[in-house]
Amino acid sequence: MKKRFIAGAKCKNCQAEDTTFINYGENGESLHCVKCDFSEKKETEDVKTVVQEWAPIKLPDID
Repeated sequence: MKKRFIAGAKCKNCQAEDTTFINYGENGESLHCVKCDFSEKKETEDVKTVVQEWAPIKLPDID
Protein backbone atom coordinates (compact mmCIF):
# COMPACT_ATOMS: atom_id res chain seq x y z
CA MET A 1 0.00 0.00 0.00
CA LYS A 2 1.27 3.44 -0.92
CA LYS A 3 0.18 6.73 0.71
CA ARG A 4 0.49 10.06 -1.14
CA PHE A 5 -0.54 13.47 0.23
CA ILE A 6 -2.11 15.93 -2.22
CA ALA A 7 -0.66 19.44 -1.94
CA GLY A 8 -3.24 22.22 -1.96
CA ALA A 9 -6.25 19.88 -1.99
CA LYS A 10 -9.24 20.52 0.25
CA CYS A 11 -11.15 17.80 2.08
CA LYS A 12 -14.65 17.20 0.66
CA ASN A 13 -16.06 16.95 4.18
CA CYS A 14 -14.34 19.53 6.42
CA GLN A 15 -12.79 21.78 3.70
CA ALA A 16 -9.39 21.71 5.48
CA GLU A 17 -6.48 22.32 3.10
CA ASP A 18 -3.42 20.05 2.86
CA THR A 19 -4.94 17.25 4.96
CA THR A 20 -5.99 14.79 2.25
CA PHE A 21 -4.08 11.80 0.97
CA ILE A 22 -4.68 8.90 -1.40
CA ASN A 23 -3.98 5.27 -0.52
CA TYR A 24 -2.97 3.15 -3.52
CA GLY A 25 -3.49 -0.55 -2.87
CA GLU A 26 -4.44 -3.85 -4.45
CA ASN A 27 -8.15 -3.05 -3.96
CA GLY A 28 -7.96 0.29 -5.77
CA GLU A 29 -7.59 3.86 -4.57
CA SER A 30 -9.15 5.57 -1.58
CA LEU A 31 -9.17 9.23 -0.50
CA HIS A 32 -8.70 10.10 3.21
CA CYS A 33 -8.49 13.18 5.46
CA VAL A 34 -6.23 13.19 8.54
CA LYS A 35 -8.23 15.95 10.25
CA CYS A 36 -11.81 14.64 10.14
CA ASP A 37 -11.26 10.92 9.29
CA PHE A 38 -13.24 11.29 6.04
CA SER A 39 -12.69 8.47 3.55
CA GLU A 40 -13.99 7.72 0.07
CA LYS A 41 -13.23 4.72 -2.13
CA LYS A 42 -12.73 5.17 -5.87
CA GLU A 43 -14.26 2.62 -8.22
CA THR A 44 -11.81 0.72 -10.35
CA GLU A 45 -12.05 0.88 -14.12
CA ASP A 46 -12.93 -2.84 -14.26
CA VAL A 47 -16.27 -2.12 -12.59
CA LYS A 48 -17.14 0.54 -15.18
CA THR A 49 -16.31 -1.63 -18.21
CA VAL A 50 -19.23 -2.05 -20.59
CA VAL A 51 -19.47 -5.27 -22.55
CA GLN A 52 -20.42 -4.86 -26.19
CA GLU A 53 -21.74 -7.65 -28.35
CA TRP A 54 -20.46 -7.86 -31.89
CA ALA A 55 -22.71 -8.86 -34.77
CA PRO A 56 -21.32 -10.20 -38.04
CA ILE A 57 -21.92 -8.17 -41.18
CA LYS A 58 -22.03 -9.35 -44.77
CA LEU A 59 -19.81 -7.47 -47.19
CA PRO A 60 -20.82 -7.16 -50.85
CA ASP A 61 -18.99 -9.38 -53.35
CA ILE A 62 -16.30 -7.51 -55.25
CA ASP A 63 -15.60 -8.68 -58.82
